[in-house]
Amino acid sequence: LSKGDIQIKLWFNSGGKRVNTATYIALTKHDEKWDASYYTFISYPRQNDSIIVGKKETVRLNYDSLYKQLLHDSLMTLNSDTINQLMDNGGQYSYLWLDSGPTNYTIQILTDTHRQTVNFKCPKYFFYQAKIAEFENPLKVISSILKIIGLNEPC
Repeated sequence: LSKGDIQIKLWFNSGGKRVNTATYIALTKHDEKWDASYYTFISYPRQNDSIIVGKKETVRLNYDSLYKQLLHDSLMTLNSDTINQLMDNGGQYSYLWLDSGPTNYTIQILTDTHRQTVNFKCPKYFFYQAKIAEFENPLKVISSILKIIGLNEPC
């Protein structure tokens, strides 16, 4: 990536079912132009090489505005290093995390000078149900990215 370029990737899965799906969304700004990609991966149990990839259409919108919103919602300062401790302090001990559903989210942020990967269990659950305030910004960022493909809030 050159100076001023950025790529934001979001991965999430629907695990815990017989048929598993994973979703990949990428927003890329290169040479002042935005591009968005959206793929789903489907795999079936007990079948080798059973992954089916589907490319989906993304919603056309003002990506500069979306990027400004993501920055406003702390995109560049998201931190999952302390998530386990925050969850435990909120009474959501690791052996109880299945209550939040099987969905996991991974956000990757790449620029010419910045490389970051953050991981979250369902931020909607931990913000609204478990009342852990630190999940508010991940919820906003993930929800904003999901809106470009027409999906609702996470989980």
